[in-house]
Amino acid sequence: MSRYFAHAEEHIRERLYDVWIPAFYHPNVPADMFDDPVPSKEAVNKFTKVLMGTRLPIPMVHTPDPEQMQKSSQPIEVMIDMHRRKIEFELFQFSDIVDIFDSLDRYLYSLQSKIEAGDERCTKYALHVLSFREKAFIHYFRFMQENPLAKEKLYPNNSTKNNIFSLMVGMGGDADELDPLRARRNPPFAIKPKERHELAVGDAGFVDGLGISQSHVLLDDGKGLDLESFLKG
Repeated sequence: MSRYFAHAEEHIRERLYDVWIPAFYHPNVPADMFDDPVPSKEAVNKFTKVLMGTRLPIPMVHTPDPEQMQKSSQPIEVMIDMHRRKIEFELFQFSDIVDIFDSLDRYLYSLQSKIEAGDERCTKYALHVLSFREKAFIHYFRFMQENPLAKEKLYPNNSTKNNIFSLMVGMGGDADELDPLRARRNPPFAIKPKERHELAVGDAGFVDGLGISQSHVLLDDGKGLDLESFLKG
């Protein structure tokens, strides 16, 4: 039975998606699993008895590879944190990118009044969400291109060709602004902090009410990808 989330913040925190993540990031891996279970040998001496051999106290237990990918269920706020830490992860169901991308926009809308009122912490975190949203749009765009039925739902009359926007583009309009899919690249509203400065880890202390459980800061500036070439290619 699916669960209904009454608020965008609750969705960001509690809606779980299946993802492949590195084992070292999993929050439920106990630290002692990475400890060496084999005790060190005692030095031989003339005064006390020492153990001449060693044995594995926990047989059949192997130290896991921290880089090994494993399946886990995580909310969007954790995905934002992994994006901040530059930790690669992969959605188990690629179709989840649609719901994730839509949820990011709904969450940004929920912060709009606080951002426009000058709430500095909301503004900083919204910038981090935007950084993750920019990366998510690349996969959202690819999914829509590969799934015509999902793409058509964005257009009037469920048609990518027979709609008012296609007509306006044909008359010389800007495709990036008029095409419903390409237009989704733009955030829901402009976010302009009063004093924009470089964000460092630990720079912002987030509290309950922002849709995040811990202090997370994104440093990915999105460089290295020609998005214009990607969209028009």
